[in-house]
Amino acid sequence: MANSATPNMNALRLICFAMSAGMLVFAAVTIFLTVEGKSPATGPNGNPQSGLVPMLLMLTGAVGMGSLIASVLIQRAILSGARTTWQSSGDIETKERALWSRYTTLVVSRTALAESFGLLGIVALFLGGPPLGWFGLGAPLLAIGAILVGLPSQVKYDEFLTRATAER
Repeated sequence: MANSATPNMNALRLICFAMSAGMLVFAAVTIFLTVEGKSPATGPNGNPQSGLVPMLLMLTGAVGMGSLIASVLIQRAILSGARTTWQSSGDIETKERALWSRYTTLVVSRTALAESFGLLGIVALFLGGPPLGWFGLGAPLLAIGAILVGLPSQVKYDEFLTRATAER
């Protein structure tokens, strides 16, 4: 399975990089608009509500914590399903394809959770404006870090296979 998964591994990495790139482009545009005074909070009619930025930042933190917890729960559920799949009857090749599908689901779902956290931090800057809104940029930095740490590799896939196929 390792050889047939390699092209798919590259596609999976590309998906992770594309999600990170989208977040970076949105952050760059938001920073540009904020510095130029053209975001909703800094524009000519920009009159940000005093409680909007703290609320958005607290929401970003809550989404970040929720994403972290959901990521752990999703990993446990997917590993449990992978173990069940491996222990079921059927040929090895079909089981390996099913395990690859579960690994792909794990990587994409964790990347999407991190991306949602990062995007919400950028929205906090876009809608809230400076000076407090700049703290929202910490979210995409953490999110991209999480995506890079979780970037799929053959070693991580082999570890997933070991955990999924191990006898309890």
